Amino acid sequence: MFKNLIIKHNSEPRLPCTLRSTMVGFRVAQHPTWCWANNNKTMKNKKVFALALIFALFGAFLGSKVFAAGEAKYTTNVQGKARTYLVYQPQVCKTKACPVLFMFHGLNSTAVATTSSYYNWQSTADKNGFLVIYPESLTLPAKDVKWGRWIIYRNYDPAGKHWDIANISLPLAQRYNTQDIKFVNKIISELGVKYQIQQNKIFATGHSYGAFFSYYAATCLPTKIRAFASHSGGFISYYGFSFPISSRNAKASPYYKTPGMVLSSPKDPAVPHRYSLNLINELKAKYQTNQLVKLADNLGHNWDATKNQAQWNFFLANSK
Repeated sequence: MFKNLIIKHNSEPRLPCTLRSTMVGFRVAQHPTWCWANNNKTMKNKKVFALALIFALFGAFLGSKVFAAGEAKYTTNVQGKARTYLVYQPQVCKTKACPVLFMFHGLNSTAVATTSSYYNWQSTADKNGFLVIYPESLTLPAKDVKWGRWIIYRNYDPAGKHWDIANISLPLAQRYNTQDIKFVNKIISELGVKYQIQQNKIFATGHSYGAFFSYYAATCLPTKIRAFASHSGGFISYYGFSFPISSRNAKASPYYKTPGMVLSSPKDPAVPHRYSLNLINELKAKYQTNQLVKLADNLGHNWDATKNQAQWNFFLANSK
C-alpha cells in the first residue's frame, strides 16, 4: 500500500501525490510533488510509513477500550454484508425522544476507538441529551480514476479500512449512493424502531478520513442529516475531479441545505489546513451555511474534544 502511494511510472499522468495521499489521511509533502520514481522516493516512503505506524498504533491504543454503560452493539445487513454499529444512549434519552449524532472514525480505525475518552462524545451527550452512533467501516479495494474504459490514474484511494466514497470519475448523479450511504440510511431507519429519536435532528461528524465522509454523507443525505462537522478533513478539487464530492447548491432547493462546521489546525501534518479552507470555499460557493474553527497550531492532526460543545451548538442552531 505504501509503495503505491509514491511510485508511479513515467508513462502515467502526473497528478500531485498530495491529492491521493490526503484522501487516505496522509500527506507526502507540503507542496505537490509529482508521482514519479526519483532519488527521494526512499525518504518519502519513510515519511508515509512513519505516519502510518503512528496512526496504526494510535488506533490500536484507542481500540482497546471496553464498552461502557449505555453502549449497545448492533449488526445489520447491507448489500449482503454484515455491518455493525455502536450506540451510546444517555439515561435521559431512555424516557424521551432525543437528537442523534453520527461519529465516523478515521482511516484504519474502528468504531470502538471513537467511543474513547479521547473523543469524549459520551460526556457531551450526557450533558446535552443526544444519542451517539459509532458505525464500523469495511476494508475496501483500491479505486482508480477512469476515463471511459481507460484507467488514467491508479489507486488514488488505496485499499484499506475506510469509508466508501464513490469513485470521483463517475458522473455526479451516480456518486450519491455507495454501500456506506445505504448503511447510514439503514441505521437511521433502525434507530427509529429501537429508540425514541428526533428525526429532524440527525447530525454527523468525523475525524480525518471520517471527516471527509461526514461531509460526503451529509451531502448525499441532505433530507436526513441536517448539519455536519469536518474535523481535520476537507475538500479536494483538481482538474475537474473533486473529493469527496461537490456540495449541492442550497439555492436550488431548500432540501439541499447542509450547514457545515469545519475544524482544522493550520499545522496539521497529515491533512493540510488548505483542504479545510477549500471546503469552506466550496460551501460558500453553494450558499451553504458554514463556520470555520481554526484549532491551535500545536494540536496538529489530533482531535480537539474541547470543541465538542461548539459542534453541538452549531448543529442545534442549524436544525430549524
